[in-house]
Amino acid sequence: MNIRNCNVNDIDGIRQFLSRNKPLGAHSPATYWVLFTYFNNSYFVAEENNKIIGFTGGLESTSQPGVFHLWQIGVDKEYRRKGYAEKLLYTVLKEIITMKCTKLQISMVPENIASFRLFTKFAKKYRKEMVRLSLIDYYDSLSNFKENEILYEIDISDIKIETLAQN
Repeated sequence: MNIRNCNVNDIDGIRQFLSRNKPLGAHSPATYWVLFTYFNNSYFVAEENNKIIGFTGGLESTSQPGVFHLWQIGVDKEYRRKGYAEKLLYTVLKEIITMKCTKLQISMVPENIASFRLFTKFAKKYRKEMVRLSLIDYYDSLSNFKENEILYEIDISDIKIETLAQN
């Protein structure tokens, strides 16, 4: 497995990947174009045999200093339980620490047990608390979409890249 930064040539493959891996949602190609053109330092794909089998990424907050929101993370069903999600998480964490972010925020739907386990395992490993901050609950009448996710935060201020490199 190879992990690398995303680029605009990955847009179709990532949207295909996301459509196969619910509850992850695929957003517009233009959204990914902006992310991979201007923020690709914090977006990564995992590949095996030239096939995208994992994806993660997020953004540093411009309104909350030191906060990084991990927007999406996932691995294809047939590649799960091999530690790939953890490797993707550690890859993006190395970038987050380089950016001098001190808090990792994650939001997930309550039924996404796999993501919840990934982040609680990480928090436990580093003796951190995964704090529930709020419920993200809104309705978009244009798309008839109702969002219902829980926002969590993990303090990563004293985690060192060297520690992550061992994983």
